[in-house]
Amino acid sequence: MSVNRTNHSGLLTWLKRKWSPLSLVLILSALLAGAIVVGTLLQHTASSSQSSGHYKFASASSSSASGSATSSIRHTASNASANSIAQNATTTNSAAVIKTANLTVKSLHPDATASHVRNLLSKAGGYIQNMETNTGQKATSDNTIVNMTVRVPSGHFNSFLKEIKSTGAVENFSQSGRNVTQQANNLQLQLNQLQSEATAYSRLYSKAKTMKDMLQIQQSLTQVDSQINSVKQQVHHLHQSVSFGTVTIHLVSKTSAAVIEQKPMWHPLLQSLHFMKTSFFGLVTFLSWILPWGILFGIVLWLWTKWKHRQSGKNKSS
Repeated sequence: MSVNRTNHSGLLTWLKRKWSPLSLVLILSALLAGAIVVGTLLQHTASSSQSSGHYKFASASSSSASGSATSSIRHTASNASANSIAQNATTTNSAAVIKTANLTVKSLHPDATASHVRNLLSKAGGYIQNMETNTGQKATSDNTIVNMTVRVPSGHFNSFLKEIKSTGAVENFSQSGRNVTQQANNLQLQLNQLQSEATAYSRLYSKAKTMKDMLQIQQSLTQVDSQINSVKQQVHHLHQSVSFGTVTIHLVSKTSAAVIEQKPMWHPLLQSLHFMKTSFFGLVTFLSWILPWGILFGIVLWLWTKWKHRQSGKNKSS
């Protein structure tokens, strides 16, 4: 114990001799500053590792977002679709029906009737989709046939048909309607889903962290936009078909079907003479073909007979 105390007191005596109080304060300050620096570095390292782990988690979340985006988007889209179905159920009061009609009308002057049909169509707010005018060999209105395909607003469809029937004698008539309400609702539902997906992809794109995620999301968004345009075209075509019914009109003359060419009483005699003339020319043609061969055959037969007689004469003389 005495030795330890002696050593301890000797160390203090040596420090007092070698270091002044100011030096001790400086040393303690340096040690304290070093401890602060080391602590700061350790804290920065810990925060860096934590932020790196958070970035890795964010990157993993962003990378997996491309895979899980579809499920989350589908969930969002399904909610929007459910709301759309409810909205359609409350707002749709009438069925979507595509109306078509086909009729043949006989009139004295089909051209004039066609002009009247155009006037009726203009009043109804429709338009001509296709029109053809055929005239027979005789350049008269009696042989004229007019074929028209017109589109009429659905609200004026029945009244337009009634007015067309009054323009002449209706020979043939047919009318039909195809209910496409379910098809229209399905297209609208599909469009709502795709638009919800596009919105979700746009939000996901704004939150993307890496270029790879941005490219993947942009590619998916482009595909969804293409599908949206395709469905919009189908919706537009279906809407046009429902909004405007199709009427096919055939305008014919009343006299064109009844006019029969009157043939003279001697027509059967003329037909017989024509047949005889045809037969005569056929016989002449046949003889002109067979006559050379007949002459050749006759010459050969004559020579053979003459040779036969000579041979028989020689046999008798001998």
